[in-house]
Amino acid sequence: MYRCYNNGNLITTGAVTAVPHTNGTDFWILVGTHNDLLAYLFDSTGLNSVPVISSLQITVNGPFYIKASPLMNVTASFNSLLVIGVDHSPSNYLSNVYSFDSAMGLITNNYFYMFTCNQCEKMSAEFNKDGTLLYTSLSSLNFPFHQIHVWDLPSASLGSVMPGHQIFQSSNLETGQLQRYNDNDIYYNRNGAGYIGKISNPTNTYLGSSVNSASVFLSGSISTKGLPQLFPRHSANCISNILLTVPESNTNYTYHAVNTIVTQSNYSINNKDITMKAGESITLLPNTEIGNGSNYLAVIENCVASKPALIEWSEGPVRLNSVIGAESNALMVNEFSVYPNPTNSSFVIDSANNEIQNWELFDLSGKLVVKGNQPTGSVEGLAKGTYVLKVSLKNKEVKTHKLIVK
Repeated sequence: MYRCYNNGNLITTGAVTAVPHTNGTDFWILVGTHNDLLAYLFDSTGLNSVPVISSLQITVNGPFYIKASPLMNVTASFNSLLVIGVDHSPSNYLSNVYSFDSAMGLITNNYFYMFTCNQCEKMSAEFNKDGTLLYTSLSSLNFPFHQIHVWDLPSASLGSVMPGHQIFQSSNLETGQLQRYNDNDIYYNRNGAGYIGKISNPTNTYLGSSVNSASVFLSGSISTKGLPQLFPRHSANCISNILLTVPESNTNYTYHAVNTIVTQSNYSINNKDITMKAGESITLLPNTEIGNGSNYLAVIENCVASKPALIEWSEGPVRLNSVIGAESNALMVNEFSVYPNPTNSSFVIDSANNEIQNWELFDLSGKLVVKGNQPTGSVEGLAKGTYVLKVSLKNKEVKTHKLIVK
């Protein structure tokens, strides 16, 4: 728990995080309370003691986590998303998603998504690397008890429903905290497990997630429910290639290149601290001079683009509420199955009493590889691997299921 003061009042909360300011240097320190979000500006002069205050739009027993997306590049008047987990009532937990203006430190009225988990003990959530996907974990009081879902946020901004599907479930070992780290993979722990799990999504697509529940071996130690939250970093200012041809004028400087850095002609470093980071190569051609008293470091390191790709979001306002947990997943677990799985030839879709309208099979890049409208399908000719089966029912429900081709 964290303790801070606002106008002389002591605030005790489990919900604290930091969000990069859009100016590229400062940060917002965000603190959740029972009713409000407090945003304290942290700049070169220190921490401003007077917060910018936004309403959370609901009154809660107390927020127990807060996560922020990376800075986003969207076609709407906000540039970050926040997810705040709250204890709304006994066995009723909420994870609320808010649009956030990282220039002003304010929650905006563009988006408010509420994920309600009835009969739950805990929830956690985390964004992917560009804020387009939200992963939620829950520990339910009902079977299958522990689940992880992924949600397609931009699609929800353009419609009236929140597309989501389950990617993990377990009947033992409580699922704990979700946390995104520097490699943009999302890790999670399970209370009492000897491993840390990982959610990977190399294609960064809604259907591209996979779960490895034994990704990191703890060498005989046992995990608990929490994972450390990293302080965010401002993205580096990257360009594709850098060519240096004149004596260095910077005293203490780091060059970032996506691909290559090359020095030639009269480039020289004298009594300066210079670091060069490039994704592919750093080449010092003849006539390059590094003089006495200089500190020079060359590193092959990927450079994060300072501005992510533009994402299509409607301006809103959009208000959605999705119920997850026992009620929403009973149908997924008990009334929908695919077998045999794994398969090397054909598969059967058992949708119980629900009639199938059509189905589509996607690879992990999101490419459609097979489709049909009968409760059977063939995977002959497909490469071995993991696929996502999307089934549309005539009652307008859409189900997704992981299918493994061996």
